[in-house]
Amino acid sequence: RQGFITEAARCLIAHAFNDLGLQTLWCCANDENIGSKRVMEKCGFTYSHEENRFTPMKNTSVRVKVYTQTAEEYKMRINR
Repeated sequence: RQGFITEAARCLIAHAFNDLGLQTLWCCANDENIGSKRVMEKCGFTYSHEENRFTPMKNTSVRVKVYTQTAEEYKMRINR
C-alpha cells in the first residue's frame, strides 16, 4: 500500500499511449479484488462491464469487472 503498483501502471499506460500509439486500453480484475479495481480507477480507467473469464489454473470461470481508457481520456486527464 505504498503506491508502487499505481506508479508502475501509470508508466505502462503512458508508454502504451505515447510511444506505442494505442487508442484504447482494457483491463480487468476479479470481482472480489478491491485493491486492483482501486488502482485501475486511480489510473483513469472507467468501468465498462462485467463478464465471465475462464481461469485455466483453477479450471473454472470467475466474474471480472472490465475497465477501459482511451487515448483521448488519458490526454485530457494528464493535461488538467
